[in-house]
Amino acid sequence: MENKLKQIRRFINQPLRRYNLIKNLPYWNQLCASLDAIEDTKLAIDSYVAIESGNDNGQLYLLVYGVLQALFLQQDAVNNLCEALVIPVEHSKYPKLKEIRKIRNDSIGHPTKRDQSKGKHSYHHISRISLTLNGFDLMSYFIDGKFETKYIAIKECITDQEKYLNDILSALIENLKREDRVHKEKFMNDKLADCFHNLHYHFEKIYEAANMDSPERRIKAMIDINFLQKAIDTFKNSLAKRGIELDTYDNVGYEYGSS
Repeated sequence: MENKLKQIRRFINQPLRRYNLIKNLPYWNQLCASLDAIEDTKLAIDSYVAIESGNDNGQLYLLVYGVLQALFLQQDAVNNLCEALVIPVEHSKYPKLKEIRKIRNDSIGHPTKRDQSKGKHSYHHISRISLTLNGFDLMSYFIDGKFETKYIAIKECITDQEKYLNDILSALIENLKREDRVHKEKFMNDKLADCFHNLHYHFEKIYEAANMDSPERRIKAMIDINFLQKAIDTFKNSLAKRGIELDTYDNVGYEYGSS
C-alpha cells in the first residue's frame, strides 16, 4: 500500500495535474487529507498486528476499539480519495469491505441500538471472555427475539481489507496513467517547440538594429519583434489547448513575464 500511495502522490504533484486540482480547493484539501488518513490508519493497523498480547481486558478493549475504527476510517479515506480525483469505485466488487464496516458498526460503532431509522433495531456486545487480539464473539439480539453469536476474526478482516483497498488503489493508479497517456497522445504531433521554429534570423536582425545607429533599421526591426510576439502568442495558445496556463509552471510564467 505504501508504494501505491507514493505513486499517487507523484501523479497529483505533477505541475499540470496539481495546478488543475487546486482550482477546486475543497477537493484538493479532501485529496490531501485522504492520503494522510490512509497512511496514518495504516500505521495504526500495522502497530496492532505487531502487538503480541494484551495485558488486561481494558487494554484489549481499547486496542480492539481502535483497530476497528482505524479500518472504518481507512475505507472512508480511500473512498474520499477516489471521489476527489473523480474516479468512481465499484463497491459491488468488494462485499467484504462492506461486511467489515458492518462489523465495526455492530460491535463498537452503534452497538447498543442499531438501525434505528429503519425500525428494525438490534443490540450487540462483545463477549469479554472471548476477547483476544485475534478476535472475539459478537453477541447480537434482534427485535423479533432472535439471538446470534458470531466470531469476528480481526486479523482476517485486516488482511482482507488491505487486499481489497490495494485493488482499488491499483485501479485508481491505472486510471491516472490512462489520463496521462491520452493527454500525451492527443498532442503527440503538435510540438510546442514548433512555435519557435527558425527564430534565430529574427533575433539576429533585432540584435543588429540594437547595435546600429540607424533609426530606419530600428523601425524595420519592429517587424522582427512582432514576429517574435506572434510566436509567443502561438505558444500561449498551444499551452491553453493542453489545459496549461502561464503560471502552471513557474519557469514558463517567469520567462513569459520577462518577455
